[in-house]
Formats: sequence, C-alpha cells, structure tokens
Amino acid sequence: WTQVVRILPGQMSEQRELGVAEAFQAHQELEGIVYVVDWGYTTIRDKAAKLLLQNNGLTTIELIRKKHLADELAEFRRVLSHIRTSVATKKRPKWLAITLNKADLYSDRLEEAELYYRPEGNSEFAKEINSFLSEIGKANIFIDFIPVCTQFENYQWGSEIQKTQITSQQEVRGYLKQFIERLSILASRIK
Repeated sequence: WTQVVRILPGQMSEQRELGVAEAFQAHQELEGIVYVVDWGYTTIRDKAAKLLLQNNGLTTIELIRKKHLADELAEFRRVLSHIRTSVATKKRPKWLAITLNKADLYSDRLEEAELYYRPEGNSEFAKEINSFLSEIGKANIFIDFIPVCTQFENYQWGSEIQKTQITSQQEVRGYLKQFIERLSILASRIK
C-alpha cells in the first residue's frame, strides 16, 4: 500500500527528532502518517525518570496521565507543523491515522477516549485538529481515529494499577485486524 513506512520511537529522543525531520524532508512520496497516542497511559521505561516524576508529586495514574496528555499535545503540535509545511510544499501527506494505542486499558471508556482526540470533542487536542483542518482544508487531508491494542497488560504507576480489560489474544487480533483494514482504506484513498 505505501512506498515509505517510517517507524519512530515513542519516547522523546534525539533519534526520534531526527526520524521525524527525515520522514517529512527526505521523502517526496509520503502518503500518510500513523500517529500513535495512548490517552495518557504512556509507559516510562527509565526508572530514574519515573522516580523523579513521582518525587515531584505525580503519584497517581490520573496525575501522570494529565502530564502525558500535555506532553502528547505538545508533540502533536510539532508534528502538525511538519504536516502543514509538507502539505503546502508537496501536497502530501493525504491521510493521518490517529491511532489510540493501549485500548485494552480503557475499552469501557473508548468513546470518551476517541472524543478526546476527534474534532467533535472539546479537548485541547480536538481544538488543535480543528485549527489544523481549518488552516489546510478538509479536502487536503483525511483523518481517521483507530483504536488498537498490540498486547494486553496492566498499567502501573506507583501503587496504583489500571487493569487491562481484554482477556484474550483473540480480542487483540480483532483490534489489529480492524487497524489494518482501516489503514488499507486510508491508503486506497490516494490512488
């Protein structure tokens, strides 16, 4: 379906920044973007960073989610800036798939999570999408929102645990199948 696929590390790093810049600047045929979000359930792998955040008062899942959502919005704004430039100069990408990862942690609140990201919502993220679409025009890019779960596992922050709501690999495969089908539809829109 696509000529160029670029997978970028989820955690902020120099490698990620270089990858983002290279994806937009070096590829004339960039067709679409899969942008992965997680509704604030970001896993911090660095133990020292995790401890520092907890020592700075981010001791509950809701508090760390708020921080992650703010960080996610800041990163999304940077990516939208790249997309604006690319659409203006290359008329590409033609689609953006905002992928709601870790859907197993909030499958009972999936509509709420999707509304947070969708233009119909009233979150800062939704406002950013609306501003972006107003600026570049809805006819120039198609946006879809796709929940996905690549594995099911609990989310732990400090002593709190958000339990996964998925209990089988079959449910994970269902999410992945839907993801692939919807990406295929997005990719076929540019032919």
